[in-house]
Amino acid sequence: MSEEGLVKRAAELRTSLVKRIEELETELEELRTLLQVVEEFLKEKSFKRLEAPAARAEAAEARAPTVEAQPSPPENIIPLTTVDGVLLANMHAGDDYVRVVPAEGMRFHVATPPFQSFLIRRVLSKMQEREQEAAARGELPQDAILSYEVIQDEGGVIKAIEIRNVKPHQLRELKSTIRWTLRRMYEKTSGAAAP
Repeated sequence: MSEEGLVKRAAELRTSLVKRIEELETELEELRTLLQVVEEFLKEKSFKRLEAPAARAEAAEARAPTVEAQPSPPENIIPLTTVDGVLLANMHAGDDYVRVVPAEGMRFHVATPPFQSFLIRRVLSKMQEREQEAAARGELPQDAILSYEVIQDEGGVIKAIEIRNVKPHQLRELKSTIRWTLRRMYEKTSGAAAP
């Protein structure tokens, strides 16, 4: 094989290696995100305080006036970006809510994977189900159950994702899973390799 042929072959091999490394980095990022979701789930399920139902009710009544008297903290705006710094959306996090608004020029469709399969079914619906079960056991008031709504136009383009009754321990998980989902959706719609 000539030297020119070797150089061409080495360049092809380099391109192939770079592509494979990017694929593995993306897969590793996805695995880390899923591990974080599992760890949050385990932390939530493994470390529960045991209280008598009467003590819980008394404690809730005692805390209620204090919570209402406190002014709500200011809204925190968290930019959700690709690894390369492309702004995908802004996450507005308040005292007990999260509102995700796609960045200007970003068009995310509800049918683009993994929006429904991952974010809605595996994350938000599961969080809601766990809290409904906790409410059924008397561990959480009915009006404190996490709820969510996807606001979209008539064409299915996401205008906002609103999540209410967010607990402080859920914020980190929501931030990472929403960011991961939007990154995958961005890849699929823009043709980018691995943002």
